Amino acid sequence: MEMWKSIPGYDEVYEVSNKGDVRSKDRLVKTNIRNVKERLLKGKVLKRALKRNGYYAVDLSYKGKVKTVSVHRLVAITFIPNPKSLPVVNHKNGIKTDNRVENLEWATHIANHHHASEIGLRDNLGQYQNKRLLCVETGIVFKNSTEAAKWILKNDPNKTSLTDSGYEKLARNIRGSATGRTPKAYGYTWKDL
Repeated sequence: MEMWKSIPGYDEVYEVSNKGDVRSKDRLVKTNIRNVKERLLKGKVLKRALKRNGYYAVDLSYKGKVKTVSVHRLVAITFIPNPKSLPVVNHKNGIKTDNRVENLEWATHIANHHHASEIGLRDNLGQYQNKRLLCVETGIVFKNSTEAAKWILKNDPNKTSLTDSGYEKLARNIRGSATGRTPKAYGYTWKDL
C-alpha cells in the first residue's frame, strides 16, 4: 500500500511516498487577478528526470528557490531513521531507479562502494590497480599505481605533505593521468604499459 509523508523542509508543499513518488500538495497561492487574492492550486505527482548518474531526481520549488533533489534521498530522509547521520543512501538491490523504502538504507561512502563491488556494479573498480605504469620523465616502470605513489612519497621531498592523504588518493590521481583524465599527476606524465 502506498503511504505518503511530508518531506522534511518542504512540509507545506511536497510529499513523498514509500514507493518513490513525489507530489505537490493542494495549497492556496496568491494571484495577481483583480478581486481574487488566492486560488486553490491542486497538487500533482511530479515528473521524475533520469539523471546521467542513473538516479531519478525532481525539482522542488520553495520560497522562490528551485532545488534538484534525488528521489532516493527524499524517500530515505522521510521514511528511514538515520541516528548515526550516515551520509549516503544505498540501493540494496543495486537498481538505482528502484526507490521503494524497503530497497534503501543509510550507509557510509565506503560501505556503499563495497556493496557496489559485491553485487557486481563496479566491475572496473581497481582495473588500473594492477596495470604496469611508465613514468615518462624518469623512464621508471612501476608494477602498479600504488607502487608509483610510494615512490613519489619516498623520492620527492616536495611531495612529503601528501603522506596524510595515503597512497590510495595518490594512486587514483596517477591512474587518472595514465588514462588521460589529466595530463600529469604530481609533476609527472604517466602511461599504461
